[in-house]
Formats: sequence, structure tokens, C-alpha cells
Amino acid sequence: MLGQRVKQARLAKGLTQAELAHGKFSRSYIGAIERGRIKPSAENLAVIAEFLGQPLLYFMPQAQEEAETKLLVLLNEVKALLAVKEFDQARAMFEECSDFDSSQVAPLVQGLYFEAKANIEASDKMLLRAVDTFKVAAQAYELVGQTLDAWRCTFSAAMALYHCGQLSYAVFMALESLGHLKNAPEHEDELSKTHYLVGSCYTTLGNCGAASAHFALAEEVGSLGAALGVKALIAKASCLARQGNWPAALVDAQRAAALSDQLVASELKAEALIGAAVCLISLQDTLGAQRMLSELLELPQIGIATKRKAYREVLLALSELPDHCETFLYEDALQGLMLKPDDTTLEWEQLKDKWALTKCRLRRAPLCAESTVSSFSQSFTSLERYRDAADVLVFGAKLLEQQEEHRAALLLMKRACNLLIGRPQ
Repeated sequence: MLGQRVKQARLAKGLTQAELAHGKFSRSYIGAIERGRIKPSAENLAVIAEFLGQPLLYFMPQAQEEAETKLLVLLNEVKALLAVKEFDQARAMFEECSDFDSSQVAPLVQGLYFEAKANIEASDKMLLRAVDTFKVAAQAYELVGQTLDAWRCTFSAAMALYHCGQLSYAVFMALESLGHLKNAPEHEDELSKTHYLVGSCYTTLGNCGAASAHFALAEEVGSLGAALGVKALIAKASCLARQGNWPAALVDAQRAAALSDQLVASELKAEALIGAAVCLISLQDTLGAQRMLSELLELPQIGIATKRKAYREVLLALSELPDHCETFLYEDALQGLMLKPDDTTLEWEQLKDKWALTKCRLRRAPLCAESTVSSFSQSFTSLERYRDAADVLVFGAKLLEQQEEHRAALLLMKRACNLLIGRPQ
């Protein structure tokens, strides 16, 4: 076995036995090693290995197998630590793996090695390096037909890019992860997750058409009645609403609410009912929206943050109707909820609550509209809520148009456009 490996490595380098001997050994000594007649000393074997550009373990298959087994045990321990987010311990243990030559182990072990390395790089905020390492891991897994492992690596890369705002690159990586599943339709949950991620990226990029298509696929390919399918349906309804297709959005929101009942998922149903209420208001069915809101408030285990969102979204929708609609009761309810202790409502949500109340006030009496909307827009921008910031400016522009302050309205609209195309000013 040793002799065969020496010969294979020599031929791969295009060397003769004399050239391998290179004056340090005799040609016959090399020939005897290759025929298995003699066993070189560890020192001589190290010289031959270095000249052939191979690690010493390459010529010692039993030792290599033992080293590979040890590496596999270490990597599985690192993987377990990463799964519970014990990054410091995982990093320390992974350093022990650096003593091994990963290029000389089986592809499956290479996949584990590079996946662990990528996750550690991601935890150290080295995002682009982690993405490249995830790609290497995926390629190694593909070599041995580990489809799900290859998908997991490219999907992890896409998810990391999404959370860091690298949306176009995230879409590219997510679509690449779909490629790993093209011949594996049985992996429906993974397909659904990937389409949902692509839809989320496109939503943030403002491409509601593409987002809606991927959310539809996420629902279609996912497990029947799975929570992610319901979330995809709600997200699709939101995209349709953004495009002004209120009837279609209402159908999807109501269907999501019905499916949530089957899952006994109160929070999901609440999200669906909020979407349905907004659709009904936009279709000028305020009584229907009131029924949706009442049904939501009767759901068990609904948190304050969700109730605040419901009143907030209803108020924001009502203030967009062409004819003034009384909103005092909803405003009082939202203000009451805002006074209750709640550590689950995010900062941008708190700001949006305040904007919903201010928007209703401006609709009744548009005093200091320009300065007010500018202030809210700047606050949303500081929180990187650019679409919300733009929506505020558009509403302000409409108020200024009604007051025949056309130049000021135009300036607000230009600022809104800059926000939507990523150039806040």
C-alpha cells in the first residue's frame, strides 16, 4: 500500500524514479520501496513526501484513517456546540482541528470542517468570508450526494446575507440553494423555507411582484397545513395589498386565518385578521373590518404588542380613506395599550404607534403638517425603516396638495422617492 502510494504520487508529478531519488537516495532504493520490498524510515519517508508535495499521512493510510476518525469526532462536537450557540467553546475546539490537513480527508469530513469554519466566521462577523466558506462546504457535500447538507450551507449563507442587508447577494445564494433541491422534491419544508427567504428579500427590495410569486411557491410546496405555509400566505397577501390588489389580498388573508384555526395558532391568525381588516377598510367595508378586529381581540394568548399592531394598522388604513371616518375609539384603545408595560414591542413599532395617532390628528386638522411629517420621517430613517419613512412623506405631500402648497408637496415626494431607491437625504 505504501509503495503503491509512492508510485502514484511520483507518476502524478511526472517524475522518474531517478528524479525522485534526486541524489539523496539511489534509484533502486525508490524502486524497492514502490515494489514493497523495503519500508523506508520515518525520516526518509518525510523527505520523499515533501519532494512529492504530499502530507506524510498520505503514505500511511492506517494512520490517516485514525486521524480522520479523530477529526470527525472533534467536528461533531464543534457542530453540537454551534447548535447551542456556544461559540467560544466551539472556536477553541475547532482550533484543535487545524492540526489536520483537511484536503486529505474524505469529502464528507471536508464538508463538516468547512461548515463549522463558516459558522465560526459568521459568529465573528466575517460575513463575506463565511459565505465563501459555506460554498466550499456545500461543494464537498455535493461530491458525496449529501443534498440536504449542501442545501443547509448555501441557505445559511443566504440567511446571513439577508440579516446583514446584502439582499441581492442573499437572493443569489438562496436561488443557488434551490439548485441543490432541484432533483429532490420530497424535501418540501426546505423548498418552502428557501422560497420564503427569497420572497422576504424581494419584499425588502421593493419588488412585490417577485416576492408574491415566491411566497406563493413557499405555500404551494410546503407541508400541508404547515405554519410556514400560512406565514407565506400572509406575506403574499401583504404584497398584493402593496400592489393595490385589495380583493385578492383579502382572499389570501381570510384563507390564512382559516388555516391558522386548523393549526390552533393564535398569533398567526391575529396577523391574518389584521391583514384582512386593512383590506376591508381599503375596500371601504369598515363594519367588516370592525368584525375582524373584534374577532382578533377575543383570541386567547394574544400579547399586547399584537393588539397594538392591530389598532395601529387599522388607524393607518382608516386615515387613508377619501372620506373622513371617526377614529377616536380606536385611538383611545391604542393609547391605553401604549401605557401598559410591554417589553416585546420594538422601538420602530413604538414610533409607528405614535405616527398612527399623529396621522389621525393631522387628518382632522393638518396643522404644521410639513414639519411634523419631516420629523417622523427622520426618526424612521434613523431606525432604517425607509419604507415607513417614505410612506410618512407621501401622506404629508397629499395634505400639502390639499392646502395647495404644491412646491412643498413636490419636495416631500422627491424625498420619499430617494428613500425608496436607497438614497435617503
